[in-house]
Amino acid sequence: MRLIRFPVLAGLLKVCLVVLVVRILVAVLLNFPDYFPPRFDQGFLSGRTADFPGPYSWAFYAHIFAGPLSLIFGTILISESFRRRFPHRHRRLGRIQVACVLLLVAPSGLWMAFYAETGAPAGSGFALLALATAACVA
Repeated sequence: MRLIRFPVLAGLLKVCLVVLVVRILVAVLLNFPDYFPPRFDQGFLSGRTADFPGPYSWAFYAHIFAGPLSLIFGTILISESFRRRFPHRHRRLGRIQVACVLLLVAPSGLWMAFYAETGAPAGSGFALLALATAACVA
């Protein structure tokens, strides 16, 4: 049984999701030159010189690699034609995405939340986001 009764709306939502994912990917990829090597005078890493060494850098790099991969996998996985045409690949890619989120994205996001530059309210929000993401994927 199909849960969505309005296929046009479902298609529009998928297009919006793909546009959002592409927009996020482009923004992340355009910032990569500031991360290799880390430039602490630019963008997200600005002012993080003291926090960056050690576990924070591991969490940061895990997050910026695994996050975009998870978004790409998720975009592929919402394709009904991909699921029908390649059910084994769909299942395998889904398992890879779950592992990526549960082992890399959520834990790294949770770790980074404790170092939020904008204070405890933002850090709490990021921590809850990491936990909610892990719970939804699990």
